[in-house]
Amino acid sequence: MKNTLYSIDIVYRIIRSYYVKRFPYNTEPNSANVVNDELARLHSSARIVTGSATNITTFENPNPSEAANDFGYNPGFVLEEYLSDGPSMNYLLEDIREMREWLFRAGYLYKDGKGHIATETLLRTGTLTS
Repeated sequence: MKNTLYSIDIVYRIIRSYYVKRFPYNTEPNSANVVNDELARLHSSARIVTGSATNITTFENPNPSEAANDFGYNPGFVLEEYLSDGPSMNYLLEDIREMREWLFRAGYLYKDGKGHIATETLLRTGTLTS
């Protein structure tokens, strides 16, 4: 893994969550959308935006999360801080892209046209490493 924030298993869980939430529909394989889904799960207003004309990926965070919430540690803040560093964001997006391709080759995802659909293997496998 090139990113220093998440382990292989956490990257898998983020990708799995993205596809399971949309099952049984065909879903666009877009790494930025996977991260945006995780940001939303963490109640963050930040988003990764990919410009269609320029093909440049940027991180927008109009309302940054607090470092700590009512329960202490705030994972949304940690992810926002990580993504605000351009190279770090690109490493995470690349890891998601590569993991998604591996999941396709290993039979966890089914390619249907331009999109992917979760297979029974993905639906039944909650974690890769434990």
